[in-house]
Amino acid sequence: MSNASHPKGRPILGTAKDVVVFLLWNLVVGLAIIFLPAPLGAGVAVAITLLIVHFYLLQARRPDPSGRWEALRLRTMAPHLRLLPVVAAGFVVMVWGLSELYMSYVPVPEGQLNPFDWLTGTRGGRFTLVILAVGLAPVVEEFFFRGLIQSRLSRRFGPVIGILVAAALFAAVHLLVWVFPIHFLLGAAFGLVVWVTRSIWAGVFLHTINNLLALLGIGMGDAAGPSQPGTGPGDMLAWYLAGLVLGGAVFLWACREIYRRERAETPAVRETTVSAEA
Repeated sequence: MSNASHPKGRPILGTAKDVVVFLLWNLVVGLAIIFLPAPLGAGVAVAITLLIVHFYLLQARRPDPSGRWEALRLRTMAPHLRLLPVVAAGFVVMVWGLSELYMSYVPVPEGQLNPFDWLTGTRGGRFTLVILAVGLAPVVEEFFFRGLIQSRLSRRFGPVIGILVAAALFAAVHLLVWVFPIHFLLGAAFGLVVWVTRSIWAGVFLHTINNLLALLGIGMGDAAGPSQPGTGPGDMLAWYLAGLVLGGAVFLWACREIYRRERAETPAVRETTVSAEA
């Protein structure tokens, strides 16, 4: 490969490698949860995740892992603690409005609404689901898709392309075709928050809130009985639209305020070149 073409191919090859490693992690963790008893499966999933985070994501055994850590944006989100609750509130209302509106018109199969239904039947299964969805997935998925993939693509192609492509890959690897638009919106929202705060932990924060609310929604849905997707929103249409529009407006306003403050404090380039190929 020539020197002229190498910079163009490097982001694509690096992104492909990250996606493959993520899918392998997902596969191994899934097999552990499926074939091992619930407490043991959760323990193995945690151990595998720690290995991936330490050796691949952080590359902590390398002589100088600082470039990788900078790419992951392992920066505190403390400067934005006042605005992040506003971001989270707008995000939750926005996602609620979009999800309800989408599922009212699109006949999403029940298995795609709750792909982990087989885990909710026992106490051990529910414990494993909480560990996976609230403890492991937000960290691993944000480190891969926003920390590595989005950062790399943003430096090469600009933040808009970086955020959107990372969001599309994030939605695609969930293998839930019917809810791809919802996962894409989630990925774009996480990506925007990470970009404006320059902290991966802001994305982990929103991701954790989303997954926790999804688990609570699954529990309440089970208690209320089976849902009937694709029946139309009826009188709730105005509420769903209002949630989508107003929640989105609050979310974007808070992100804009964070970006404005970040830019005022650091008027230099936001996307910096790092020494590691991340």
